[in-house]
Amino acid sequence: MHRGDGNHEKLIELLDTVGLPTLCSRVGGIDNPVDSNWEDMLSPGEMQRLSFARLFFHRPLVALLDEATSALDVPSETRLYSVCKQLGITVVSVGHRKSLKLLHDYNLKLDGEGGWEFKKIKEE
Repeated sequence: MHRGDGNHEKLIELLDTVGLPTLCSRVGGIDNPVDSNWEDMLSPGEMQRLSFARLFFHRPLVALLDEATSALDVPSETRLYSVCKQLGITVVSVGHRKSLKLLHDYNLKLDGEGGWEFKKIKEE
């Protein structure tokens, strides 16, 4: 990324969208190289939020998410999945939280013995 390419503003907006509005100032600015390990600097929830910022920046057609919101509260989880929907990102999630089911249209349940069940969530 280079200065003036328009991505600075987009990144700052995305960090705000995911609930990390002060991250740039915490690391000394958007152009400042970070010498420390993110795991030493960010909580698990903040790392998950940062992952969503990267997801929103790249805007893939499909995202496979494994326990992507396990360290977040339900309102934050709902907001981030809502942004995925607004951006047209189809999400396939692996997770155990009941709240996650409300954010999807279909549920694939694996029984651990080779069997599976696929249902529209409204039918469950």
